[in-house]
Amino acid sequence: MAHAHIAFESRSDADRFAGAVQARAIGRYPGWASQREFLLDKTAENAIGAVLTGPERGDERRRT
Repeated sequence: MAHAHIAFESRSDADRFAGAVQARAIGRYPGWASQREFLLDKTAENAIGAVLTGPERGDERRRT
């Protein structure tokens, strides 16, 4: 099984991403503000694509 570690600048981004992929909380790695895990299947891939490109992302670079 492979693992990916993804870091977010803001808690709200991490929460939104976790919600999109239906991640569950874990406590495996000390020192992180939050940790979650999820199965990376086709449904999760589609959700990740949507959350990263969705209009609600609020990316400042898009407003210039």
